[in-house]
Amino acid sequence: VERSGYPLVDDSWIYYNTAKNLAEGKGYSFTTTDVPKELPEYLKPSGMPNTYFQNFYPPLYSSFLSVLYRIFGMNILVHAVSQIILGTISCYFVYVIAKEAFSVKVGLLACFLLAIYHPLVWWTSYIRSENLFIPLQLLTIIFLIRAIKNNLDTKNIVLSGVSLAVSCLCRTAALYLPVFIVFFFIITFFRKDRKRLVCGITIFLVSFYVSLLPWAYRNYNIYNKFAITTSDAWATFYSCNVT
Repeated sequence: VERSGYPLVDDSWIYYNTAKNLAEGKGYSFTTTDVPKELPEYLKPSGMPNTYFQNFYPPLYSSFLSVLYRIFGMNILVHAVSQIILGTISCYFVYVIAKEAFSVKVGLLACFLLAIYHPLVWWTSYIRSENLFIPLQLLTIIFLIRAIKNNLDTKNIVLSGVSLAVSCLCRTAALYLPVFIVFFFIITFFRKDRKRLVCGITIFLVSFYVSLLPWAYRNYNIYNKFAITTSDAWATFYSCNVT
């Protein structure tokens, strides 16, 4: 299987191969000859040789890479430089969060500590969805902080819901966060403004789930399942409950 000199592990290979196929117009799929005789449920033949539509990982990260590959070509520097930029953006977002919650000095300290955090620096050299997921989650936190400070204003509630959904399309670990966010809203606003609380929760959940509908519709067309999760999410849930 082609690896093109990339520092890849199994997950990275799937992200790269899928991004490559997207850039080549083959859809959200990957190409390989190493498949079992009985295809797992997350693979569907695409009609092209050795190429299979997949539902193993959510689509955003591979789609992000595919856009870069289309513009700049399939070079190791394409994902390395872009992910260094994403890491820098993450440092800035951490500064904003800490500044909003505490002070400018705390924000600068938090930004500096993240900038020298070795695992984050090291991870940027690999094709892994965490590089995009982390800044998206931090952006969600920024919108949530501003929504809470502005009495659950519609603008920031919608932006937080959409941002969280986009991060969920990067890693499905975010799929369960709305439950805890809604619970926090209830704790914070139940005694202050119940009408605004109900309105804010409704807007947040609608903006979150509506943003996931295109992915769910794609899964329905290919797998006959209207699902916003992926096979990877189910595999993780299953393994945690049987091992």
